[in-house]
Amino acid sequence: MHRNWTHPRGSTATLRTKHTSASSEASTNYGRGAGCQDEFRAVASRKGELFLLTTPFIEFFTVPTVTFQLLYCFFVIEHGRRRILHFNVTRHPTAEWVIQQLREAFPEARPYRYAVFDRDSTFNADVVTFLKATGLNPKRTSVQAPWQNGIAERWVESCRREILDHVIALNEPHLRRLIRDYVNYHHEDRIHDSLKKDTPNRRTVEPKPAANATLISMPRLGGLHHRYAWREAA
Repeated sequence: MHRNWTHPRGSTATLRTKHTSASSEASTNYGRGAGCQDEFRAVASRKGELFLLTTPFIEFFTVPTVTFQLLYCFFVIEHGRRRILHFNVTRHPTAEWVIQQLREAFPEARPYRYAVFDRDSTFNADVVTFLKATGLNPKRTSVQAPWQNGIAERWVESCRREILDHVIALNEPHLRRLIRDYVNYHHEDRIHDSLKKDTPNRRTVEPKPAANATLISMPRLGGLHHRYAWREAA
């Protein structure tokens, strides 16, 4: 297990312990009283949430084309609002190419403090050095621990299930266009349970404008998905 990042599965994402004030006696006898234990859990929860909210996750995934060429899709996803900060597609991923993508993803390090990525050989010492020079603290996941990069892994699963399993990419430009369309849908239309049924770019709730208003469907991604809205009757 990698010693620099060993949170249990989902602990930083799901722990929601209410902070309770501990008495001075409990503070002195750290760890002995229930109140002190609750306070410790609350502090650990806040630190875990702060780590995730200030952390982008970096990942690759592969997509075969109609001619069986293998394309590599690189993306950076923000944990806080699940926004895709940057993506691109290439046939030949190299460390130099990754560094250029990171330049575009992080023109400034703020407000991010960390960057999490797996042990892909493309993320070599040059990539780590660049992230440190940008002001980010690079964190590699443990060996065979994809759950430590779970936000990125989940986005890959959603992207495959919601568009790439339905459309075969013809070539690199075509895949880039498909991913761009999906990212726009992901940001503007697709709601997320983790965001309390909101979208990454904050979609306002539309109240029914009138009793006789009707619900209309607007196709997204070529009709694979839809967005719904109210329309007042004429």
